[in-house]
Amino acid sequence: MLLTNEFTIREVRLEDAARLVEIYSFYVLNTAVSFEYYAPTVEEFEDRIRHTIEKYPYFVCEADNKIVGYAYAGAYSARDAYDWTATASIYLDKDYRRHGIGTALYDALEKRLREMGIVNILAGVAYCENKDPYLSRDSYKFHLKMGYSPVARMKSVGKKFDRWYDLLWMQKKTNGARVKDKNPFRGLLLIPIMISVTVVVFMIAIWLDTNWIQWDTESFGHPAPVFTLLAYIGMKFVNIGVCGFAIILTIIRLIRAKMKK
Repeated sequence: MLLTNEFTIREVRLEDAARLVEIYSFYVLNTAVSFEYYAPTVEEFEDRIRHTIEKYPYFVCEADNKIVGYAYAGAYSARDAYDWTATASIYLDKDYRRHGIGTALYDALEKRLREMGIVNILAGVAYCENKDPYLSRDSYKFHLKMGYSPVARMKSVGKKFDRWYDLLWMQKKTNGARVKDKNPFRGLLLIPIMISVTVVVFMIAIWLDTNWIQWDTESFGHPAPVFTLLAYIGMKFVNIGVCGFAIILTIIRLIRAKMKK
């Protein structure tokens, strides 16, 4: 089917569930792309959406005044060490494939995952060696095109339509991903460090005034340790600035950590 309008990528809404069930049901009932036997109800799909968006991105694509595809991420494992790894899934309306929709959905999904600090993206792809009426290699080829590499193959782990299918795990390393800071209070460590630096610099300034620099007491009427004063004022401004930055950074990290729970 040819697109009559440009498509739009947006975040999912719960009211999209009915249309997403229509798209997904085709793959459940007619293909081995999904290892589910029965299509979920709209209510079940709403629960799936609700659970996913608590922590991970979920996008839909609209074209010709309807949703024609969707993609979402999920947890690979609940173990803390896997927090930098996520899974990706995508399903398109069977009549809207090969129009660039899958690429646009994955681009949006991967961009958001990089922003979250995700380093590894995994995709589970049903696979078989021989030509099969229920499973093509379209998903496998799509993920290769998007930069995913096969990293593991679990043989004959899914049985559907009285046939055995493999599960192929494909992996993509995100470029330029920043590692998430597991300790949101880490920025506060800058405060005692800067206070210590301030004390050391101030003591050095006093020593220089006392031993090396002679000031004109007649002009000021009293000893005028100008070097000490300027050093103290300068370090005070630096100290306040760094401490303020550390506190703001910690607040931002706490807010982001709470939003991702």
